[in-house]
Amino acid sequence: MIPPFQACFPKDRTQEEEGITLDVQSSDEENDGARDFSGDAGSKGAEFYPMTQGAALGLPETKARIRKVLEDTPAEKMQPDQVSLADLIAHTLGRLLADTDVVPWVEEAVAREPAIRRFVLPFVVNTLLYGFSDSASANGMKQSSSTSQNLGDTANSGVNATQNYAKRSQLVEKLENWLYSECFRSVQFALWASWYLSSSLVLGPATSHHHTMKLLLGVEAVVMNNKEAGALFGKATVVASAPGNERGTVAAAPDSVAAGGGNLSKRHSARHNAPSDIVGIAELEIAETTDGKIVKHRDVLNLDTVGDGLTNVKLDLGRLDKDQEEGIIQWIDQRRERRTVFHAEIDFVKCLTDISFELFNLEKAQRNQALRAELTELNKHIPVSAFMPTHHAPHRVLRCVPEECFTFSTKERVPFMLVLEISEQLPTSTTEKDAPEPASRKTHRRTKSKLGKSVSAANVGGGLVEGNSSVMVLRPNQSEDAFDHKTSLLLQHNSAQPSAEIDSSARPTSAAVGTDTATSDAPADNVDPVAAAEGEESVIESFGEAWSDKVERIRRSSPFKDDPNWRLISVIVKARDQLRQEMFAARLLRFFQRIFQQQKVPVWMNAYDIMATSSDSGFIEGLVDSKSIDSIKKSTPNFTTLRDYFKRKYGKNSAAYKRAVKNFVESMAAYSVICYVLAIKDRHNGNIMMDSRGHIMHIDFGFLLSNSPGGNREFERAPFKLTLEMVDLMGGKKSGYFRLFRKLSCKAYAAVCKYRTTLMLLVDLVMQGNEAMPCFVRGRDYVMRRLSQRLSPGMSTAERKRVFNRLIDKSANNFTTKVYDQFQSTVQGIHA
Repeated sequence: MIPPFQACFPKDRTQEEEGITLDVQSSDEENDGARDFSGDAGSKGAEFYPMTQGAALGLPETKARIRKVLEDTPAEKMQPDQVSLADLIAHTLGRLLADTDVVPWVEEAVAREPAIRRFVLPFVVNTLLYGFSDSASANGMKQSSSTSQNLGDTANSGVNATQNYAKRSQLVEKLENWLYSECFRSVQFALWASWYLSSSLVLGPATSHHHTMKLLLGVEAVVMNNKEAGALFGKATVVASAPGNERGTVAAAPDSVAAGGGNLSKRHSARHNAPSDIVGIAELEIAETTDGKIVKHRDVLNLDTVGDGLTNVKLDLGRLDKDQEEGIIQWIDQRRERRTVFHAEIDFVKCLTDISFELFNLEKAQRNQALRAELTELNKHIPVSAFMPTHHAPHRVLRCVPEECFTFSTKERVPFMLVLEISEQLPTSTTEKDAPEPASRKTHRRTKSKLGKSVSAANVGGGLVEGNSSVMVLRPNQSEDAFDHKTSLLLQHNSAQPSAEIDSSARPTSAAVGTDTATSDAPADNVDPVAAAEGEESVIESFGEAWSDKVERIRRSSPFKDDPNWRLISVIVKARDQLRQEMFAARLLRFFQRIFQQQKVPVWMNAYDIMATSSDSGFIEGLVDSKSIDSIKKSTPNFTTLRDYFKRKYGKNSAAYKRAVKNFVESMAAYSVICYVLAIKDRHNGNIMMDSRGHIMHIDFGFLLSNSPGGNREFERAPFKLTLEMVDLMGGKKSGYFRLFRKLSCKAYAAVCKYRTTLMLLVDLVMQGNEAMPCFVRGRDYVMRRLSQRLSPGMSTAERKRVFNRLIDKSANNFTTKVYDQFQSTVQGIHA
């Protein structure tokens, strides 16, 4: 069955099972009738993507096929409230791809499982921006043969085209209204939508860019309790546009606008020096005159979304009546003042990514000192409602910990590790009235909202992030002091004194450092592998300070140490890099994780979160107590093999050693299946992390589905990485641990194959409008056909297990894996 998405957060990823027994009880049945879609009797899901030997169906043909399947589904399966949650999710994804009426299904799914709201958001946005592409898309009804023949008649074809266009417009408007309604109900959902839309601004043709901007403006207007303004933007037409060429083009919306009413000379002006350095302006043209008489009434909003003082977008709002015009002016007033939770969070997040953006302009020796000085100043301005997009539990940010933050050095960008103190707060236990105000902040912050009564800014601190159904937060936008801090790195730190750079050999290797992906714990400053004694103690301490020890150390000196909900988290802030593909991969991995949980496959993986907040910046969840295998080999004295390292670190034949090897096996099984199904490449040892308990974690998903290093020459021919060193750590091919690896891998693969159609829908939905992403470089036919083949369609569970057993044999000590590791060692210095 499709996972019910009972939680927005995965199960505890650090929880260990008691004992180290190698025996794994299997409860799955070896039957040939396993469904590929939801597992429910009568499901038609497997027919969405037919099993063909040749090319995959084109997108229009796939949409038509899904509409046909949905139409042929029995009537009792066509009522959202009459089907299982599994079929509900299946129908929702299928209907989104097929451009049919999906709103009743989304509403029912969200009503049953609130966490589905975030899961479905990117697919809804993608459908709005890039879906509804063929003339029959909006018509979910089957066309009879006579109707098809009539399409040859010019007159009838014109009528049908007009009717289909009208139906498509109705479906688009209905889906937009659902999006706006959810944004109005939850400011957190509105922020997710805004960030996802902002990261889409550079994609697709000009028409898609225009639609993206209108949705951004509409979301912002709606979340500020101005539904009318949101509706106006939804119906607006872009009549002129000149693409911007500055960093400002990736902002969630122009940071400030001006508008007017009454006559051409009347202006309602506003300029706002926002933290992003973007100043937006607008003029509301309401009339064209001839000899002083109004002959046409068209309201055009001229927007500057770049900040150069010139109009680069014109939005035709149609004819506005007095109330509508007042609504637009109210929207402009509110966004100029930026005294809402929505704007405070947008500006806070933008300030953090701007720091990463500007650090690149400093000398390498100045960056850490400049970063810590900026964060120290930022602590004075953190909004009461601020939260981290990658931390799913309801919380608010209390302060940065500057002394624990550090930069990474790359040729093209300077991401940095941000360590934060937060307060996790559940809405069931914390009400608006008793939400504590941090002692170090202003306690008199109380503003008059234009939308209603006066609201204390402290009242919005009780948690804004949506959790699972028992930790659900549906909080509309509220008043908040404007975020009034602006990064000034270039002004303040050009003359900064050089600061000690962090030794790359003593810190966790990450994509942010060498391969530009997720990273882990703060640098291991307390470990000097050169000066350390060559005894077992230096091996045990090779990961540096344990995260739990760091948490306790920082809490003891924290001004918020008495907060019972105090927590410490880490996140990578990254600018000058597109994170959309990484975000897409992270969502797929989270879906794999839910499959393993729902199918009760005892494997381990860490589906860390990634959030792109614009087209060139975002956040990556930190991986604590982790280092890359490359970094472990470089920082461990007298390193020989992973097996020897485990014996020295955990104790030869000890219970800790056995548990660590079992952890390694369980995580190897999960990631072997994932790497094969998603065709993840570039698997050198800098992209494979290992935590202090023996688990491995793969990072850096720049190559998957269709692209590979070296201009797609497919140097890595193995199904997944399984080196002789890894086999040796498990005790060799005849050992009990390796037999366990085989058993878990085959069981995990068979479980994933049951979700073939769902996985293909997830990929197909994202591919629309994202064809330029590297992972789709070979085109839809290649991606979908190869993905389907790797999921062994039409096979029984037993047959699929036999397939993966053969893949294990092919991967073990594969020649191309050895050659690729040797190449990376020679060229990049990454240990094989």
